[in-house]
Amino acid sequence: MDWRTQEKINAIDSALSNSESGLSFSDRYELESHKSDLQRKARESDSFAGSTKVQTPSTPSGEIRIDEIKEGQTVLSWNGIKKEIVARSVLKVTINDSANIYNLSYEGAAEPVRITSNHLVLTQDGWKRVGKLETNKDVLLVYICGKQSLARVASMDSVASREPVYNLQTDGENNFIAAGLIACGHADSNILLEIPNRVAESVANLVAVDESASQPVPV
Repeated sequence: MDWRTQEKINAIDSALSNSESGLSFSDRYELESHKSDLQRKARESDSFAGSTKVQTPSTPSGEIRIDEIKEGQTVLSWNGIKKEIVARSVLKVTINDSANIYNLSYEGAAEPVRITSNHLVLTQDGWKRVGKLETNKDVLLVYICGKQSLARVASMDSVASREPVYNLQTDGENNFIAAGLIACGHADSNILLEIPNRVAESVANLVAVDESASQPVPV
């Protein structure tokens, strides 16, 4: 849970416990509902299924399952200022024992990415939550087999079952590359959405999309 969400929950608890607040029954009901919604979103926040492969420079295969990553290991991150891939240390691994999963497919992906709807991923237009992505419209910035490119969202479907999910917090940029996606690290998601997206120019300088073709074309 990020600190902003925790502060909101603490404020609600304080109001509910204050006997002099003068809250009506309907006011209390609204606050309790809002608190429950905040807690639900926190439980189902930015995470990947355990089998998701994270790219790293420190293993022979160049990747490792996210549920096998330990604090102190090195993963690859995207530096938007230098427009390059960099190595960063994992500061924290976050585990959520039960969350709803989406199957996100994009052009060129070998298989769907199993990810929660609240996770922020980098697109041509900046950071977006998976649940807000539009099929055949949004374009993701991806990094596959050592190459950066753009890929359109092909499909996205909710999975009926719930399962454990994982997220990472890294030093530096606090993002990592999982299943080819550049994903926001734990704790930064709400902050990133409040900062004007300035990655469009960076992405445009990196790659271009041939609008007349179905596949992204690297420059």
